[in-house]
Amino acid sequence: MAWGAWDYKSNMMKDARLCQIQLSKRMSYILRHGPEKHGLTLDSQGFVSLGELAGALSVHVDDIRELVKTSHKLRFEISGEKIQSPIWPLSRGDASIRVV
Repeated sequence: MAWGAWDYKSNMMKDARLCQIQLSKRMSYILRHGPEKHGLTLDSQGFVSLGELAGALSVHVDDIRELVKTSHKLRFEISGEKIQSPIWPLSRGDASIRVV
């Protein structure tokens, strides 16, 4: 019986991790390749509102904050109530947008 409970918990943790991976990929795509397609506007430093991004993704702001806090890949930067995908991917040609 305990083994079944352990498997269930392990599967729940895997599912949660997969959800975080999918969210990270969606955030990367939106922030790097077409925020305007989702009704978002980058400011002069490349940031968008956390609330607006959460709305575009149909997730809670806390889900985004948790993802950024626990990710070791440093794909996103939060400053106050704004978020960006850092400039370093732009230098590698991974992004379709440029911040002027």
